[in-house]
Amino acid sequence: MQISVKVALLYKGRIIHRQRDVDLHEDASLADLFKALDRAKLVGRSYFKRLAGSPRPPTLLRNGDRVDLPGDLTIRLCEGDEISVISPFSGG
Repeated sequence: MQISVKVALLYKGRIIHRQRDVDLHEDASLADLFKALDRAKLVGRSYFKRLAGSPRPPTLLRNGDRVDLPGDLTIRLCEGDEISVISPFSGG
């Protein structure tokens, strides 16, 4: 199945904006997606592995609905789901 991933975040002082479609096996979970994204080094080495345990994780959306970490890592994804990872930005 194919999942669309959009990332817009500040990582190590850099603004990262990426979009990628990821092929996963049927019954894949959000944790499986994170592992695939780390293998592909979409953001950085082990970024998504650390994301789940972060005290202030970025906003994570599944089809526009907020996902709570780390509790929702076991949710099963469906064909065509869109996952967005957005960190807060500020400026003046």
